[in-house]
Amino acid sequence: MSMRRTIQVATFFVATLTAYGQASPDRGKDQAGAVWGPPQVELFEVQPQPTVPKEMIGGLNVASWPIVLEETELIAAQKHFGGTIGSRGDASEALAWLCLYRHDKGASWVLWLESSEIDGPTIGGFQWQELDNHSEMDERCQPLKGNNASLSLPLALRLGMRETDVVAALLNAV
Repeated sequence: MSMRRTIQVATFFVATLTAYGQASPDRGKDQAGAVWGPPQVELFEVQPQPTVPKEMIGGLNVASWPIVLEETELIAAQKHFGGTIGSRGDASEALAWLCLYRHDKGASWVLWLESSEIDGPTIGGFQWQELDNHSEMDERCQPLKGNNASLSLPLALRLGMRETDVVAALLNAV
C-alpha cells in the first residue's frame, strides 16, 4: 500500500470511527429508508505529507475470511458472502461496494467493502458503521449470522471509540 494511501486510511479512521455517532440518521440509506450504500465521506482535497513509516491496515478478516486490501477482488467477496454489488458515481468518483451486516442485540453493524476507480476490481477500503436495533436493511445487503458475524482488524480499533482512543491506537501501530 502506498504511503499516500496509508495516510488516507488513517485519516479516514479518525474521521469516521469518531464521527458516526454525530452523523444524520439517514446516512447510507436508499430512497425507501433502508440501509444500502455507504455514506459519502469527504476527505480533504490536499492530503498531508506521509509521515507513517509502515502500513497501518493492509486487510481485515470477515467471518474468518481474510481480505487483503488492494489484492482481494470485490467479486470474490461477493461469491464468498453473497449479496449484491452496488455502485455510484463515475470516473474518479466511481465507487462499487458490497454491503454486509450483523443484526444482534447489542452488536449490530454494517460493513461496506469498497472498490473505487483507482482500485480496479480489488477492495481498496471499507467503512464499518454501528447500527441501532431499529435499522432496516436493504435486501441487497447480505446478513452475517452466528460465527459468520465477526470482523477483526489488525489494530485495536472498534466501533464507538473516542477520537483520542482512535489516535492512540493509530500511534501505537507505528
